[in-house]
Amino acid sequence: MSHTKPILAMLVFLMALLVACGPTVDVPESGTALPEATDPPALETPAGEDASSAISAAAVAFLAQQLGVAEEEIEVTEIAEVEFSDSCLGLGGPAESCLQAITPGWLVLLDVNGETYEVHTDQTGEQVRVASTLPVGDGASDPAVGAAQEFLAAELGVALGDVQVVSVEAAEFSDSCLGLGGPDELCAQVITPGWVILADVSGQTYEVHTDQTGQQVRVASDTPEGNAQADTAAAAAQEFLSAELGVALGDVQVVSVEPAEFSDSCLGYGGPDESCLQAITPGWIVMLDINGEAYEAHTDETGQQVRLAPQM
Repeated sequence: MSHTKPILAMLVFLMALLVACGPTVDVPESGTALPEATDPPALETPAGEDASSAISAAAVAFLAQQLGVAEEEIEVTEIAEVEFSDSCLGLGGPAESCLQAITPGWLVLLDVNGETYEVHTDQTGEQVRVASTLPVGDGASDPAVGAAQEFLAAELGVALGDVQVVSVEAAEFSDSCLGLGGPDELCAQVITPGWVILADVSGQTYEVHTDQTGQQVRVASDTPEGNAQADTAAAAAQEFLSAELGVALGDVQVVSVEPAEFSDSCLGYGGPDESCLQAITPGWIVMLDINGEAYEAHTDETGQQVRLAPQM
C-alpha cells in the first residue's frame, strides 16, 4: 500500500503535464454567436462582354484604317460568334490557299454613315477580313468605276455626267467573261475578281461588270435604249400599272426591262381557274417603281398582254 500512493501520484502528475502541453481549443462563452462559415472562392469564368468588346474594337480599328475614317464614325450594329468553313474566315481570294477546317470566330456588322460592312474575325481578333460592299470612291475601285461610266455613256450616247454611280461591290465572277458571256462566246472557266457596279441614267438602272482594273467592261442589263419592242412593252406596263393603281402615268418609273421566256401563254401568272397554253412564250419582264415601291410586270413581245406579279 505504501508503494501504490507514489505511483498514483506520479501518473496524475504526468497526465496533468500532457494536458498542459496539448493544443488549446477556444470554447465560446454562452450566448456568443459562432463565426459565419465562408464560401470557397468562386472560379473565374470568361467574360463574354469583354471578349466581344475586344473583337468589336479590332474590327472597328481595321475598318477605320481600310476606309481612312475616324473610329468614332464607325458604329457596331451587331456581333455574333460563328464558325467559318475555312482558315480564311470564308473570305479567301481566288489565288489564296485556305485550310478547309472549321474555324471559330466572330461576325461583326459595322455602320459607317449609313453604309453597312460585314467583318469576319478569328476568335482573338488577330485576323480580320471585310466582306462588305466597298463604297463609291474607294481607291481600288476608282479605275473600274470610271471605265464603267465611260462605257455606259458611249453605249447609250449620253453625256458622261448623266451616268450616276449608285453602288460598287467587289465580286468574283465564275469565268473570264465576267458572268456575261454570249451563247457563242468562249469563256475561260476561271474565277475572275472584279466589280459589280450599279449606275443610273435618267432613272434607268444598269448593272455593269468589270474586271479589277476596268479594262474589261460588260453591261448585264440587256435593255438598250431605242429597242422598239422593249420600249413598247415598258410603255404598256406603265399604262397598265397606272390604271390598276389609279395613279398618274408620270408617277410610274421604268427601272429595267429584260427579255424573258415564260413557261405558258399566261406569262407565268395564270389564275387558278384560268386555262393557260403550256408553251414557251417570249416576252419581257419590266421592273417599275412608284414612290420607292417596286412592281414586276410581265408582258408578251408586243406589250399587248400585261400581267402584274403578286406583291409580297
